[in-house]
Amino acid sequence: MMKKTLKFLLLAFSFLCFNSVLANATMTHKMESVTNEYAVLPSNFDWSQAASFSPNIVWVIRSDFNLGGITVNMPVNVTLQFEGGTLSNGTLRGNNTKIEAPLVQIFETSILLSSTFVYDTFYPEWYGAKGDLSVDDYAAINAACQNANHVTLSQEYLMATDQRVLVDRTGDFTLLGYGSLITNTTTQHIDVEIFQFLNLDTLTIKGITINGQQKMANAIRVDNIDAVTFKDITISNLLNINRSYRATGIQVFVRDGSVVYGDNLYISEIGGGQNDSINVGVGIARALYYNINHPDTIVAPRKTKITMTNSVFEWVYGDDGDVIDIIDEDYISDAAHRFIFNNCTIRYASRRLVKGSASGIQYYNCKFDSASEAELLAKMGGVIGPEPSGGVNFRNASPLTQPNFRNMHGKMINCEYRNSGNFNIDSGTILIAAYTDGVEIRGNQFYDTYLRFQDTATNFKVIGNSFYNANIELNVPDWDIDLTHIDSENEGERESIEWKRSYITDNYGRYDNLTGAYPALINSKNNIVALTVRNNKVFSDENVGTTVNFFGLIRHVTDGTATQVYVSNNEIVRMDTPRNEFMISLREWDETCKIFDNFNNRIGNESAGFLGTYPNAGYNFSPATNFNGVSWGNVNGNGDPTSNTN
Repeated sequence: MMKKTLKFLLLAFSFLCFNSVLANATMTHKMESVTNEYAVLPSNFDWSQAASFSPNIVWVIRSDFNLGGITVNMPVNVTLQFEGGTLSNGTLRGNNTKIEAPLVQIFETSILLSSTFVYDTFYPEWYGAKGDLSVDDYAAINAACQNANHVTLSQEYLMATDQRVLVDRTGDFTLLGYGSLITNTTTQHIDVEIFQFLNLDTLTIKGITINGQQKMANAIRVDNIDAVTFKDITISNLLNINRSYRATGIQVFVRDGSVVYGDNLYISEIGGGQNDSINVGVGIARALYYNINHPDTIVAPRKTKITMTNSVFEWVYGDDGDVIDIIDEDYISDAAHRFIFNNCTIRYASRRLVKGSASGIQYYNCKFDSASEAELLAKMGGVIGPEPSGGVNFRNASPLTQPNFRNMHGKMINCEYRNSGNFNIDSGTILIAAYTDGVEIRGNQFYDTYLRFQDTATNFKVIGNSFYNANIELNVPDWDIDLTHIDSENEGERESIEWKRSYITDNYGRYDNLTGAYPALINSKNNIVALTVRNNKVFSDENVGTTVNFFGLIRHVTDGTATQVYVSNNEIVRMDTPRNEFMISLREWDETCKIFDNFNNRIGNESAGFLGTYPNAGYNFSPATNFNGVSWGNVNGNGDPTSNTN
């Protein structure tokens, strides 16, 4: 009886038009129960009277309806079941309104949805997307994202307009795209982001594939969102042709307290070019870009946590091509935030693997590697060569203008760091820690490169690593803390204070075919202060490729002095050569240094335990000093180790 009554009432109405009232949409895809009562809407159905009908009804839409610009207030719990019909030119204000439709167009892009709708997911096809890679699907994808909080990309789509899909509202948003591809096959180049998301409460992006075909500069940009999830995303072939822009796979501008999580991401082939070509080799390119911006920089910022797992970031090129760029522009002094990479591969850059200008950057079980120069030149058209300037960086963003904001809580744990591209290790493959307080390098494997501490460094730990034709370079003129200070209460009397001690312990170094680039496990080019060197083992099995005479634990010949340096329980094993310096220094080691209980396997008339030139240049140990496996005692303040007969 209800079904017949409804059909009679529907046929009785004619069209009425009135001004539309726009409202922010509050969408939901939580399923609610509805009855099985339904009616087929006649082609002359008056949508202006929709609110007067009974709730809990299924409306079957088989005709094309132009709403005439009105706002339709839906009864509660109505299901719109599309069976060949469409809606255009108006606003639907849902009231727990359910949408059921096949993967065909049901809305023109002139239809806006507001208030509450019930659906599993929205599709760009509902707004007319073709997915044939010949028609630009931007308008349909954008309309779906504007009118729903859960959108699924189901096939390949062409984006061929210099516009972004911009989602700027509060609430939650999810973009799914398993099996989808957003691409560009036209000659037009897109410099803006394909997707930009702002001010949401939560954002989830899963399963999308974006292939820019070197006609797009940026894939995804996120601004000012509390919780972000990226999962199962592939982004490739992006190219920036404008020097003032940045080509980026994913860029996130993070606010304080945000949590960002990424898993199973693959971002590659990101280039910075100019004039429609990568050949010029200029411009900025990044696979992953994070900029953290805390408004409360000094007083207890909320902790921000960014985690990337099981992901690959590779092949970024241009004259400013960094695979990952992390910036903390506000220099948080207590390093409340964390950037964590776990089981990720970061490799093949023309400049840096990671430009890490922030505290709290941590790597666990990651792999790093350099690209060969020939491969980079091929990708850059062979016109301008790569200009690498540091592999992975631990530092703060502005060390000169903000000297008291240190890079703290940086870690690299159980990682593999290679230079397979055979770049000059003085350029783009080094692990650099600068302006740092508290970096920990533990359990890693280094191949054909080195770890460098430079500028200002203190309180670091290098523990349990393996160095294969690689070494540790100390190029630190400023160890951050003065050894003495002025006590104003005692008429300017200078008092000794404790340094923040650093540790290089329990490492293994193996060196084959020695060259001048690898003279020792530790190569100091400046001061050494408050450093403990303990339980390290250094081994060399030289052959005809060996070109250096010295090989040992520490080489300290360029500049600087040693203060409060403790060297103990280290072991040197060198084969196939008569020379056997344990360590060499042409600089002064003062009375605060201690060298004891170290072992050197090569004993002979020409062996030298410690070579110093202040004041006795050329002083060598002989076996009579019980150097082999017995205590050295303390350094006496003049650079000469004292004899010990115990």
